[in-house]
Amino acid sequence: AAGDAAAERPAVSLPDGSSLAAPGSASLGAPPISERLLDAIRLARDSPATAPPNVSRLIPTFIFIGNPKCGSTFLWDCLRSGIFDATYVCGQDSSTWATCNRRYLVTAFGPRKEFNFYDKHFYINHGWSWYVGPEVPLALHERLGKPWTLDAPRRGDAPNRQGRFTESCRRPLPIPVERKPVCRKPHEAWRCVFSEACVPLGPAPHTRVKALYVDHSLPRRTEVSPYAVSADPSINYWVKAGPQAMRWMYEGAVDPSALRFVMLTRDPVERAYSNWRMFREWMWEDVGNFTQCAEEELAHLRACDPETFADPYARLPAMDGAQLDRYHQQCVIGPPKHLLNHVRGSLYAVGALQWFKWFSPAQFLVLDNEDVRAMRAEEVLSAVAAHAGLHLDLSKVGNFRPVCEGLQRRGDPRKRFHAHHVSPGAKTFLRRFFRPYNELFYERVPAFKRRWPAE
Repeated sequence: AAGDAAAERPAVSLPDGSSLAAPGSASLGAPPISERLLDAIRLARDSPATAPPNVSRLIPTFIFIGNPKCGSTFLWDCLRSGIFDATYVCGQDSSTWATCNRRYLVTAFGPRKEFNFYDKHFYINHGWSWYVGPEVPLALHERLGKPWTLDAPRRGDAPNRQGRFTESCRRPLPIPVERKPVCRKPHEAWRCVFSEACVPLGPAPHTRVKALYVDHSLPRRTEVSPYAVSADPSINYWVKAGPQAMRWMYEGAVDPSALRFVMLTRDPVERAYSNWRMFREWMWEDVGNFTQCAEEELAHLRACDPETFADPYARLPAMDGAQLDRYHQQCVIGPPKHLLNHVRGSLYAVGALQWFKWFSPAQFLVLDNEDVRAMRAEEVLSAVAAHAGLHLDLSKVGNFRPVCEGLQRRGDPRKRFHAHHVSPGAKTFLRRFFRPYNELFYERVPAFKRRWPAE
């Protein structure tokens, strides 16, 4: 088991004059407590009413940034099952979490998995107050029942589903209808009175909302330890959110160097097909033939930038920041009729070029779906813990094995459930198309060892 032997780091002097011991060896991978973070804690403590939400609340610094259909739900279910939770790492009483010197994971209270906040729609239309959600007591995060059990419920889960925290959702002052015209619509009027980070109970339309449940809520920064890590498992940032996502993330972070990212990949052809198939099941994709859909996407890329389409390996690294942003926005994402970018969402090299402009490659843990699903639970959890600096007691991993080991590892007969049968013709031209992008991705992320078929 990873222990708590004293680390070489000195104790941290907190803004209130107290000190907090440095984390033990189990958390040595964690970013050090920076002056920027201490300044944020000081501002959140001294000016709670005026500090901006990204300072006063524990916004996520451990973020899944990609990619759809690459196993993010599997990995997130593993991490959220509880082994890194404050209840288990620091104790069941949440009043002690502020002085805990082990790095623990805080997942948002409420049912939401993906925030996708740094997508243009949420960032511009909702803002930070939506991202952090309404304030709820920290005690609601406490896990109940026998410690070290899989998916032990949190204290507030059942009351939340019953709508008991409606008052937490109420805005301090209603939004004037003139400022938010959507509130003129009867079924949307509740948004002027309640936070949009809450969700009405019962069937729509909600013309007269009386009870809501909290969709998501992040704790106040002063309620938790400086070693606490909040997580956001949004998976559309690497490619699909556009070139503004990493800039907004950088500018909003208290300390950008403390951010840690997880990026999941999958064979680009398999991922593209899986994405198309999912949207067909959701009835969002009108084209019923994957080969036709892929050909249309390639035709769009060719028309958008013929020279880059002909030689992406040489052209993409040669672009300056503005040129790469234009290519990302106009070609990879494209206009509204091209937004279901199944093939373009697998252009991992574009994401690498964009994200590494803002953050160090050392801040990224890049894993392939096939590798993760074949790993032992100890390997999966150790990789994440080492990257984010989270405290991990390996002696407790067995309790979480059912949710932290993939079907391949357990020998489950359903282990091939995620393998898709792409037509030979589509597979051939897509392998040829992805080859230069994949080579560029391997070059930019040398720690990534998997190699996808080139033919």
